[in-house]
Amino acid sequence: MAHFFLCHANEDTAIVNKLIERIQTDTMTNIWSTLSENLEDDAHYENTVERIESADKFILIWSESAAVSPEVMFEWTNALNSHQNLVICCLDSTKLPEALTIHKIIDFQQFELGYQALSQLLSARSAVKSSPIRPTKPAEADSAVKTASPESPEADLDGPIYVGTSTAPEKAKVTPPPEPTKPAPTAAGTASSWERDLRQREPLKKVAVAGYRMEVIIPGIILFILISLVLILIFKRSKSKTGFRTTPLVITEVDVQNMIKNYDFYALDWNDNAAGYENEFVIKDARGEKIIVDKKSGLTWQQAGSPQGIAASQTTQYIQKLNREQFAGYDDWRIPTLEEAMTLMEPYTNLQELHLDPIFKGLWCIWTADVNQQGHRWMVNFYTRPQTDLGDKAYVRACRK
Repeated sequence: MAHFFLCHANEDTAIVNKLIERIQTDTMTNIWSTLSENLEDDAHYENTVERIESADKFILIWSESAAVSPEVMFEWTNALNSHQNLVICCLDSTKLPEALTIHKIIDFQQFELGYQALSQLLSARSAVKSSPIRPTKPAEADSAVKTASPESPEADLDGPIYVGTSTAPEKAKVTPPPEPTKPAPTAAGTASSWERDLRQREPLKKVAVAGYRMEVIIPGIILFILISLVLILIFKRSKSKTGFRTTPLVITEVDVQNMIKNYDFYALDWNDNAAGYENEFVIKDARGEKIIVDKKSGLTWQQAGSPQGIAASQTTQYIQKLNREQFAGYDDWRIPTLEEAMTLMEPYTNLQELHLDPIFKGLWCIWTADVNQQGHRWMVNFYTRPQTDLGDKAYVRACRK
């Protein structure tokens, strides 16, 4: 019996129940999902990882709710870490993270057409690795899953290819020019004009060769130095602008400590003497809301954030509300990764004794999108350092890029 792991947001439970019923009716399949799990149980996360690793297929139900659900992120990132081949069923037009775009994608905005394509994929006995399936229009549902045929002429393209002939053309025969004939020697003790001319040209030849080498070597060295300087500048720019991870991951405490030292972030007891990230904050007023733009990292932050501490399970609803109401004119707000949140950690303290630039309003502890191996969300405690054991509530300071 095949085992499928079905990953989804709680808000999509109705359509997921319908999908599970259809799959189990049409196939002899065991479906694993989070529908019947107790999310408050720590053992749930360990069982989830084991089931993801042993599943025959990982089916991700993608929607607006799934895009901002930490539990969904936890499951699909574990699937990627386990090298699972994902099948993504898109319930709406919500943008996929770049890491998911290389996997099989099925348009599920019309259930019956989407299920037909999914059924063809799940019933295939032997899949040939092919290009990812693009989202299909309703009229194209029958062709949503495409596999390569062994008899296809494109299957055998190895070996050399010659255009217009079955064999490689022969090389044309070239007759070398005749070697110059040395003139007969003159009387003993004297040199011919040919020999004198040869002796005079020899030093000039050496000078010419040496000059040619210098003409080639010196510009080459200069070019190498210029290219190196440009690459260093590009690296530094990319590091400050786009070098921080945006996709949530499962990371251990050791990973976090290494990340903090790599970026020279401040963290009490872990990196006390750090210089911290050199931000370039600019405060802006957008549609009556205050936002902070960091020109160095490229991130935009809420100046404040959630009015009170909330549980990790409530962060999804908070982000959805921001995007639905287009907070400050944007609809792509999200929970920051731990790397992104740590760019706010300063080596000095403000009047509230927080390691936070005074341009921001309070919030001593904020949620991130990353989790540890036990499934607990990482927080950034601006009094000390990143932690996962501060309790069940923290604030949300949303970001966008």
